[in-house]
Amino acid sequence: MLRETIDEALEGIGVTGSNVDLELKPVKEKEQHFIQLISAEDETTAFTYLRFGKKRGSTYRWFFETKTPVAGTLYWSDDQLVLNPSDRLIIRFNGTTTGDQLRANVQGFKKI
Repeated sequence: MLRETIDEALEGIGVTGSNVDLELKPVKEKEQHFIQLISAEDETTAFTYLRFGKKRGSTYRWFFETKTPVAGTLYWSDDQLVLNPSDRLIIRFNGTTTGDQLRANVQGFKKI
C-alpha cells in the first residue's frame, strides 16, 4: 500500500445568514484518508459556531464543535478522523458575516 501526505489549505468567504462549508474532495474508491490535524479560523469577526466532521451523501457526522468562536483565533482538533470511500471532510462556519475571511488547514495521510 502506498502512503501519501495530505496537507491542504482551504479558504472561503463568509456569508451572512448561511452556513459556509470548506471541504475536501470525496475519498476515492480503494483509498482511506487519516486526518490527523484540522485547524480553522475566521480572521475577521466572531461567529456562532465552528464544526469539523464528515459527510457521506446527505448524512453529516460531526466530531468537533465550538460555540461563539472569537475572530482571529485558531481553533483545532488533533483527534484522528478516518475517511472511507465517498466520505468528504467538512469544516462548517455558521453565523459569519458577508466578506469574512475564512481559513482552514488539514493534515494527515492517505493509503492507496
